[in-house]
Amino acid sequence: MKQAIRSFLTILLLLCAVTTLNATVYTGWCGSNVRYSLDTSTGVLSIEGTGRMYDYVPAEPAPWNSSWKPYSSYDIKTVTISEGITNIGYYAFAHCSALTSINIPNSVTSIEGYSFYGCSGLKSITIPNSVTSIGKDAFWGCKGLTNITIPNNVTSIGSFVFSACSGLTSITIPNSVTSIGEYAFSYCSGITSITIPNSVTSIGSSAFYGCSGLKDITTLGSEPPTIESNTFYMYTANLHVKKGCATAYKANSIWGKFNIVEDAIDTEDDPVVKEICATPVISYSNGKISCISETEGAVCHFSYKYTGEGEGENNVNTICQIIITAYATAEGYADSQTVTKSFDLTGGSTRDNCDVNGDGVVNMQDANIVVNKYLGK
Repeated sequence: MKQAIRSFLTILLLLCAVTTLNATVYTGWCGSNVRYSLDTSTGVLSIEGTGRMYDYVPAEPAPWNSSWKPYSSYDIKTVTISEGITNIGYYAFAHCSALTSINIPNSVTSIEGYSFYGCSGLKSITIPNSVTSIGKDAFWGCKGLTNITIPNNVTSIGSFVFSACSGLTSITIPNSVTSIGEYAFSYCSGITSITIPNSVTSIGSSAFYGCSGLKDITTLGSEPPTIESNTFYMYTANLHVKKGCATAYKANSIWGKFNIVEDAIDTEDDPVVKEICATPVISYSNGKISCISETEGAVCHFSYKYTGEGEGENNVNTICQIIITAYATAEGYADSQTVTKSFDLTGGSTRDNCDVNGDGVVNMQDANIVVNKYLGK
């Protein structure tokens, strides 16, 4: 009986087919108000209508994904979805291994679980900002993808979403995301660096497990996100944190395993920041102190300390030391790292007295005179 029904349906499909010399087009429903059209000569699957697509499961796959029909998922190379469709159905394009590209309109708000599971040939996909949720395993095994940008309305990255995407080298996680699920990016061996925004408060078990190429991790939260002992594959990567945050990360039993560097820049704090201003070099030559940063237009900012050491005639100080601390700034750049340098100088009096103004003490009044002199002011 089942075989008879299946044969009857096959005949109906063939009757629905529009055949030309070189093309066969199959059509049907994939939602209450959504129809599909598959041109097997071009491999283009078009989905048009309004509202939700149907959800599918392996036992009852999408109509273009059934092996007993006169066409299969192997015929699909490109998918176009019209404006008005509101979701990508559960398991909709799973195992469409010949699929290389897909157009997702701004009307889509959700990508359901397993939607593109095993689409190993998928090379590019643009997820619009209208999408607020991406389901479990949605892009598992899409090893042809090289980069992915997660929309800025997504608040959580589910489990296994981008697992086994070994071709990924770049991932952009927006500041809307608060949690990263277990195994979310596991076995993405092509990733060399990842930036975790300050909005993320928790990262699940094995989220980056198997990411053997990961060399640099930037986390922008002032406090370490909650993680598990196996969240990361190994702890040989450099962990980049914002200035003043290293202590908190070093105190964490898991984050503290990384080599921690305080050089992270949060572009949410300053969206015009391009990079860090070059650290200035302080030097003393021909009676002048100079401070130079290689960044074009950079300005040095000083703080200093002035001391007198040793005793000479009439118990006046004869060795004067100036300690200069400086950093550089430039428009569109983050502040440079701070540098400190000390110089042994002489004072301004005829007796080489560090008490330049002769009031009997070596203090900031003397310092101002000496610094201005050696800075050429």
